[in-house]
Amino acid sequence: MSEREQRILHELVKSRDAIRRKALLLKRGRDETERTVTETFKSIIKPLNKLATLNEEKSPPVNQMKKFVQQTVKTDHNLKVEDSENNKSLKLKILKKNQFPKRNLIK
Repeated sequence: MSEREQRILHELVKSRDAIRRKALLLKRGRDETERTVTETFKSIIKPLNKLATLNEEKSPPVNQMKKFVQQTVKTDHNLKVEDSENNKSLKLKILKKNQFPKRNLIK
């Protein structure tokens, strides 16, 4: 090997080592950042993770279909919505213009 080739090879090895060091620093920096964020927001993250786990456990299976309830509306002054399965009813009154609550409008 000539002296020129050895010098080029030496520069390549130095560059490779520098790139490895930089990659490790970036990786460790990301790990440190993640660890710092996790420690900082631990009081928020822990309850949210518990809540997410509880919701996943309580949620119905995806392949289970829900039954739709058909509702009927009768036309008289007091509207009545009937639920045929639950035997519950909801009465809605028709309000006149002067019966609406007044709101404070910002001008």
